[in-house]
Formats: sequence, structure tokens, C-alpha cells
Amino acid sequence: MIVDPEHAGQGIGRALLLAILQAARERGIPAVLLEVGIRNIEARRLYESVGFRDRGPFGTYCQTPIATFMEMDLRGK
Repeated sequence: MIVDPEHAGQGIGRALLLAILQAARERGIPAVLLEVGIRNIEARRLYESVGFRDRGPFGTYCQTPIATFMEMDLRGK
């Protein structure tokens, strides 16, 4: 998810993320997993601020020095 730099800092990314998480909850999805580049500090901060935590690779991803993996448990929240 990327917000055009001209519109960064206006809460658009947070609003999109919260809408995605709400839609996932409404559909009974138990968790949301993501991959984020290590240089994308702003994105990591956003994800952490809404409850995402670090985890290992998932699916077909492999451990890599340029990416981290995060997860948010949606059960009971």
C-alpha cells in the first residue's frame, strides 16, 4: 500500500488500513499478514501502531535481509 507523496501525512494510509482491517473482521478473517521492506520505516510504524507484530515468513515467502513480516490477530478484537 502506497500513498502518493503529495498526499502523505494526511492520514490516508491509516484510514485505508483501518478499513481493510474492519472488512477482514466483518468477514471473520482471523489474522492479517504482511511483508514490508526494511527501509519503509513509516509503514512499519503505521502497522505497529494499529497492532501488527513481527513474525517469520509465511506462504511462499523466504527469509530475506531486505524484508520483514508482520501479523495482526483479529480474533476477539
